[in-house]
Amino acid sequence: MLEPWTGETLDEGRPRETLTDILPPWALLGLALGCFLLDQLLLFVGWNLGQLLPGLLAASILGVGLPVWATCRQLELRLPAAIGLRRLRPREIAWVVWGVGSILAPVYAAGALASRYFPPSSEVFRFYEALIPRGPGAVVVGGIAVTVLGPLAEEIIFRGLVLGALLRLVPAAAAIGLSAVLFAGLHGSTWMLFPIALLGIVLGLLVWHSGKLTSAWLGHGLFNLVAYVDLCATHDPRATRLESWSLDPWVLGVSFASLAIAGWSFFRSPAGRPIATHPHDPGPGHESGPMT
Repeated sequence: MLEPWTGETLDEGRPRETLTDILPPWALLGLALGCFLLDQLLLFVGWNLGQLLPGLLAASILGVGLPVWATCRQLELRLPAAIGLRRLRPREIAWVVWGVGSILAPVYAAGALASRYFPPSSEVFRFYEALIPRGPGAVVVGGIAVTVLGPLAEEIIFRGLVLGALLRLVPAAAAIGLSAVLFAGLHGSTWMLFPIALLGIVLGLLVWHSGKLTSAWLGHGLFNLVAYVDLCATHDPRATRLESWSLDPWVLGVSFASLAIAGWSFFRSPAGRPIATHPHDPGPGHESGPMT
């Protein structure tokens, strides 16, 4: 996917064939659109049948996983490597935890403030109420759907296919921003548009930094895990403890300070200097054309 530049050649001679190596940008965007529509169709069917969790599982596995697997098989690619799922180093895991931990309060605070001007619909609350587990088995199935398979499916679409395509068409800043806006806009909730876009930017930067979709998958999963634990604890999406916690001035102050330090460290880190992915966006020390 997006190989970071560290001043050295990484694994010389090792083939690095991914979907973004082989498919042109518009084919990647077309595959992303097809996966998204199929994902939403299966989720819609599950929701209307009163089976939200099975719908979520089917949407992730059949709506996204199956088409991407079939594409990789047709191109004779190994699925994990083809979409950038590679093992993270301890340093990369630390970046994910730091980034998601720092953005958690600002995202929830922005959502709480936005909900005052754009109140969530009753349908939104019905959706979250349907996620509340009714027993131990439901906790496990819900946890898998919400914190593992759901985030993976969304990251394949938005940070894998969409971001991978955009990085070959526009400079990195624009690609990360556009993919985050799409990520937020297609969630369909006006009151969460800015908060989700903010999360999308952080997840996009993590992928851009590490060159591994695993970074965004882990970050997205951790973010959803915190929200799912809060929902299981309160059993009421209208009484989330995270929103009241996030509006505490001290919490927000520490979060913004942590974000500032993380950003400063992030862009000074050699591992955070990716090779060029767009002809007008060369990496440090490189004057070559687009690379992925």
